[in-house]
Amino acid sequence: MSTYVPTIEINKKQLKNLIYFIGKHEDLLAKYGAIKIKLNENWKLNLKKKVDIFSTNSVNKQLVKIPSKKFIYPVEEINSIEKPFQEKFCIQNENDFLNLLNSSKYQQLNISYIMDESFFLQKTSIDHFSVYHSIYESTLKFFQKDIQKQFHPYIRRTHKSPSIFPLNCAQQFFFTLDYHRQGENHHWYIIPSHQRCILQDLLSKQNQSNCLEHQQIFLHPLFFYENNIQYYRINQQENEFVILSSGTFYQSFTEN
Repeated sequence: MSTYVPTIEINKKQLKNLIYFIGKHEDLLAKYGAIKIKLNENWKLNLKKKVDIFSTNSVNKQLVKIPSKKFIYPVEEINSIEKPFQEKFCIQNENDFLNLLNSSKYQQLNISYIMDESFFLQKTSIDHFSVYHSIYESTLKFFQKDIQKQFHPYIRRTHKSPSIFPLNCAQQFFFTLDYHRQGENHHWYIIPSHQRCILQDLLSKQNQSNCLEHQQIFLHPLFFYENNIQYYRINQQENEFVILSSGTFYQSFTEN
């Protein structure tokens, strides 16, 4: 069985001191691997009026259902010559998505990444929150600029339904902040870092151990259940933040 990660409301003062706020909840982050943050005031975010995201193309990859790999869906490149036809599905909840996984041999990811881009303005303001303010307030400010540049924002875009983000790992020694700008609900599966050894051993038996941190597989929730791996869920809606603890494994999909 799994539960949802804690949802914490944050006020204007706490949001301005986000790094301190996260530090106060280190125990929750260590246990659950993530927390969800809701704004409890009409707090203004320092967002750009327009971001050019419509010219990006979906990554040319898909999930593949292989009978010999129970509840494990490898990610492979799509053959541009024999590109499989993808039906339209109505995904309104987790059951719809899992039924799709069970019934489809192939399922395109329908996602793209825009590196070095953000919905937030770099210029910070006293009355508006920007993710860049948190970067400047973190321990990164003590590093040289060439090291700071290695940690940059990016936009994850969905193209069709469902959009699927394969298994990935939050960077070691740093937390990850995810903001849901707009669109339908975003469903996450969170595997805390203290489950890493168990997960790695199980995937090694399936010759999939190299896929843990490279977005090369998607794991059905029944894989966690049958192997007694503790995992948690998040249902992220518009204007909500998700904070991932360092070393947390995560994968997700969106509704339509």
